[in-house]
Amino acid sequence: SESPVEEESESGGTIVLPKFEAIKKRKADKKDDIARAGRAKRIPRNDETLFREAIEVDPNADANPSLFEDKGNVDFVAIVLGQGADTFVGIESAYLQLGHSALLLVIVLATFVNEPSFPLTNLPVEYRDFLKQGLAVTAVINSAVAVLAVFEAPNRKQPAWFWGSKSLLLGGIALNQLRTGTGTQPVSK
Repeated sequence: SESPVEEESESGGTIVLPKFEAIKKRKADKKDDIARAGRAKRIPRNDETLFREAIEVDPNADANPSLFEDKGNVDFVAIVLGQGADTFVGIESAYLQLGHSALLLVIVLATFVNEPSFPLTNLPVEYRDFLKQGLAVTAVINSAVAVLAVFEAPNRKQPAWFWGSKSLLLGGIALNQLRTGTGTQPVSK
């Protein structure tokens, strides 16, 4: 029996690609299989075959902590990178963290550096003052969030100094990560 590709190439030299519906159905079926397997047994991160299958079905599967075994402790690098937290309007916490960090660097550069030959740093004084006011308001709000994070981090067996400084820099993004992405529930008293 010849494959459909061989039959088509012989009868005109063209290859018939699968329909979008067939691809979607195959993807949904495979996703259901992985979900069923995930409910029964979560994927260990060091199992390359199962990990690759999950990534083939959903390219963002590595950011979905419900698919993988929980080791009980959270890797410090994963915490710094913002992995494992709940999404915000469908956007992963790590992407929000990266975007806000880059935006902060650009705003600080535009606000405090004055280089006449570079348009980003050659802003009128009124714009610089507006950016300074915005940074001040953000710093006040993030300070309040940092205080919350400092008091909540020990309840989740996390370093308070780290979450305080991260919340001071990133505000609610860091607090959301502390509450949803550290893999620990608050310690009951």
